[in-house]
Amino acid sequence: MKNTDKDYNYFLEKKHFYVSELHMGTDGLESVSDYWGPYNTLKSAQKSFKKNIINDKFLNHWNYAVRGPSRLRKGVDGKSTYKSIWYSDGTLKKYR
Repeated sequence: MKNTDKDYNYFLEKKHFYVSELHMGTDGLESVSDYWGPYNTLKSAQKSFKKNIINDKFLNHWNYAVRGPSRLRKGVDGKSTYKSIWYSDGTLKKYR
């Protein structure tokens, strides 16, 4: 499923996870294209990210992300919260 329609609201996703390509513009994120998914669990989406993005030497991992249902995240200050549809791709330890 490819979602490139600018009117599509990604925050409406309720239960599935996707590996998505991020289309950045001068003002930030312009659109998102879902290339792999839907997955029922975050773990399976992270495995797909590693298999399809990290193992492909022609793709830049920073152009892709795992997205899923909206959730509340803690801010950097530890006090505030914000909604996010973006999840860890599971590769952070590899790039330390």
